[in-house]
Amino acid sequence: MEYTPGSMLPALVRVRIHAASGVLAVAIVAACSSAGPGPAGSTMGATDAGGADAPIAPGDGAAPIDADLGPCDGGLTRCGADCVDLVTDKKNCGKCGKPCLIGCSAGKCMTSCSPLEDCDGYCKDVTRDWENCKTCGNRCPRGQACVASACQCGPKPSFAADVQPIFDGSCADAACHGPTTPKGGLSLSAGKSYAALVNVKSGCMSKLHVVPGDGDLSYLVAKISGPVGICGGIMPQGAFTISRAQIEVIRAWICNGAAND
Repeated sequence: MEYTPGSMLPALVRVRIHAASGVLAVAIVAACSSAGPGPAGSTMGATDAGGADAPIAPGDGAAPIDADLGPCDGGLTRCGADCVDLVTDKKNCGKCGKPCLIGCSAGKCMTSCSPLEDCDGYCKDVTRDWENCKTCGNRCPRGQACVASACQCGPKPSFAADVQPIFDGSCADAACHGPTTPKGGLSLSAGKSYAALVNVKSGCMSKLHVVPGDGDLSYLVAKISGPVGICGGIMPQGAFTISRAQIEVIRAWICNGAAND
C-alpha cells in the first residue's frame, strides 16, 4: 500500500506495520505526526503520539529475557539463569543481586555466623553438616551422616535379614552369581556370599569386594553403583536391578563393620 503524509492509514494496516518492524512503525508515526492533523474529525495524530497504536519501546513493560527459562519450583526465585532461595542465598539475599559478606538468614544479611561456624565465608552448622562435620572441611564418608558433630553410619542392617535378600533377588541366580557355576567365581548365594566378599580380592585390579567400615573402598559398592572405578559393566545386568535404597542398605552394612549377623 502506498502511503503519503497526511493521508489516513487504516488502523489494521498500521497495527500490522508496528508488529512487523518497530523502526518502520516509528518512521510512519513521525511522518503522521509532523504532517499535522488528518481529515476533519480525525484523531490520528494523538493516537500515534502515544495511544494504543504507538510502538512500545524495549524495556517498557516487556518481559525480561529470564522469563524464557521458565518459572522456578519449590518456592525458589529466578535470578538470572539460577533458581535461588532469597531467604538463605548468600549471593541473592532478600532480592536478586544482593550479596552478603557472611551469610543470609530470613532474607537479611548476617553480621555474624554465631552460633554457627564461618566456613570459607558460609555459615555452617558443624554439628550436623556432613561436609563440615565438627570442623570446616571435614567431610563424612559417603553413606555416613553428621550427628552431634560426629560422622556416623546410621542404623545397622543385618547381613542375613537385610543384605542377603538383596543378593537373592538380583544377583544370586543360576545365570549369574548362583551357587554352582558363578560368574567370576563369585557366589552370592546364601551361605557362600559372606565368605566370598569380605576382605576378598576382586578380579578388578585386586580391589577388595568389601572393606569393613569403608564403603568408598569396597569394590562391591562401586560395581552396583557404577560406572566410575569398575571393570566391565555395572551390576546386576539384564532384568535384575538394585534400587538406590538397597545400595544404601549395603553401604550401611559395610559402614557398620560388615558383620556376619
